[in-house]
Amino acid sequence: MSAIKNYEEFWVGLTMSDAKLKLFRFGFFFVFALDAWLQIGNAPRYGFGEFNVSHAPFLDGLVPMPTRAAMSVVYGAQVLLGLRIALGGASRASYIALATLFAGGYFISQLNSYQHHYLLALALALLAAFPWPDLPRQKASPSKERFWPVRMLLVALSVMYIFAMIAKLDGEWLDGSTMQRQITEGWIRDLVEDVGWGTAATLTIVVELSLAILIHIRKLWPLAIVIGVGMHMAFEFSGLRIGLFSYFMATLYLLFLPETWIATAKRWLAPLRTKAEELRSKVRISKLVGLGIFAVTTAAAAALTQIIFLDSVNLLTWCVLVFAIADVALTRAPASAGIKMLIACLGLLAFVHTTDGLRTYYHFWGHNDRRNKDTASAIIHYENVVAIDPRYASGHSRLAASYLRMGRSDDALRQYEAGLVHNPKHFKLNRAAAQLYDRAGKGPEALAAAKRALAARPSDQVANQIRKRWQQTLGTDAQN
Repeated sequence: MSAIKNYEEFWVGLTMSDAKLKLFRFGFFFVFALDAWLQIGNAPRYGFGEFNVSHAPFLDGLVPMPTRAAMSVVYGAQVLLGLRIALGGASRASYIALATLFAGGYFISQLNSYQHHYLLALALALLAAFPWPDLPRQKASPSKERFWPVRMLLVALSVMYIFAMIAKLDGEWLDGSTMQRQITEGWIRDLVEDVGWGTAATLTIVVELSLAILIHIRKLWPLAIVIGVGMHMAFEFSGLRIGLFSYFMATLYLLFLPETWIATAKRWLAPLRTKAEELRSKVRISKLVGLGIFAVTTAAAAALTQIIFLDSVNLLTWCVLVFAIADVALTRAPASAGIKMLIACLGLLAFVHTTDGLRTYYHFWGHNDRRNKDTASAIIHYENVVAIDPRYASGHSRLAASYLRMGRSDDALRQYEAGLVHNPKHFKLNRAAAQLYDRAGKGPEALAAAKRALAARPSDQVANQIRKRWQQTLGTDAQN
């Protein structure tokens, strides 16, 4: 009877503090914004060669061909919306807009997506259909209605674990061979080898089934946190290429935190909150000023992200889009909305300078142009790559190779030299530089570069030939 009562409480009596809801909202949507930003780097894949495969066959004849510029806008808008929601500065319309943009961008194409993006589409649909409980109008709603999005998220999480468990009920997983292929070298692999591949594979199934059950027993949520977060962080450090999936899952477990922990944290932070309230009472920002901040920072975001859009997506288009979807109706105080928009723009600026999203963007664009034999255009994009990240060896190598195709040997050599400043032991850069020095008759430089290439790959025939030739030409001094 106790188990039945606990299960009924999950469906009928589940409530959470506003502090916990805000903590989850901030963590989940901040990770979402970062994930959306990283997707911008893959936008040049879309529309290349007029090729696309949607997630459902019937969509191929209905949806338009996704393009680089359009997907850049879709992802860029998701970044700002995600940050606005994380900061609590958005209305329900923002949840609906974000769910629509994400689902559209995901289901329209399989060119760039992780499986967990399907789960994100489901989660966002739930949050759009059932308004998140800490929205102003929802706070006054009866608890039975107010916490439906929380319940549905937890049920979706439970169903995910059940399907993950069922998918692993086959011979290749149970004997550990699948896991052995997936986990890369490192301490996680060493640990699993000590336990045994078959044992670890079976244990994973048991853990997933346990989590699917624990989610429905509120008294056991602390145990679910330890097991669930531990498992997903182990996945993260195992070398699996799963994007930010582990971090999304960790933020979901914020909903499992005991209310006593939340209350304790609130007491610790109370002095800071008091000071913030005092500052806000002293510095009253009018609604007109708030609207001005909103407008200026939206334009600033447009100017910032304009560097991404290279094929006729202009500033005005971006501004109109952001105004239309970032906060369709400023249901919150415009002053507050404006300040939070400013913070969101600063967050976008931080993403630009702390991730490789832009570098990946230009690299993919240059790669596609190179395939199209549009070398002049490829050079422009590769130049952006090395300007953004001068330490990126592949960027210097690609740019130099493009210069060579245009007959610009001197520019190519300068790129190899620039790449070697930050990557002195890089094999491809050294071998390519040795070849150009060799053609130019620069013996000492060719010999030195060839030796560095051979230090990384002693069996390379090209570097060996250059080394032998210039050692013979330069004499005994070159042997050292």
